Amino acid sequence: MTKIMFAELEREREAAARLYVKNQLDEAEKIIRRIIRRCPTYAPAWTLLGDIVADRGFTKKAIRIYQKASQLDPSDPEPVWGCANVLLGEGNARAVIPYARKAMRLASKQRRFGKEFLELVYDVFAEALILDKRRQEAMRVLDEGIRRTGGKIVLRHLRRSIRCESVNDRHLSQKQTTGF
Repeated sequence: MTKIMFAELEREREAAARLYVKNQLDEAEKIIRRIIRRCPTYAPAWTLLGDIVADRGFTKKAIRIYQKASQLDPSDPEPVWGCANVLLGEGNARAVIPYARKAMRLASKQRRFGKEFLELVYDVFAEALILDKRRQEAMRVLDEGIRRTGGKIVLRHLRRSIRCESVNDRHLSQKQTTGF
């Protein structure tokens, strides 16, 4: 792919991303599919298509699309994080963990991914560990996340998860004592 072609594809992908952020999914998807038809090996377009498909609720299809993007660019943590995020949304915490671990490793190696992206990856990873009842490992991940990013999102996530867990624990204990 020439530099000119890459720049043109990236401009179009950025236009689609702006539409995606505005929740104009149909328009964003049209642009992305046009990019993919022109250049089926352009991984960032596949990643954005995965985001669009996931937002529409087609989780299995989104995961396949993210996996395609990851095959096209194995060094990009975004489609790997996309898989983790979709699986977490399905409540499949155990399946999230290897994806989150890989996304964290890939993002840590590249300068272009800022602190905000790392915070999101640590957040998803920690949440999956907490849901999988691996609290000690979650605390280690959170400590590392705090050290590496300042921890704003990670700490907010921790409070939310503990609050949700304590409500669930109370509900379970009520269920056990009352039978409901």
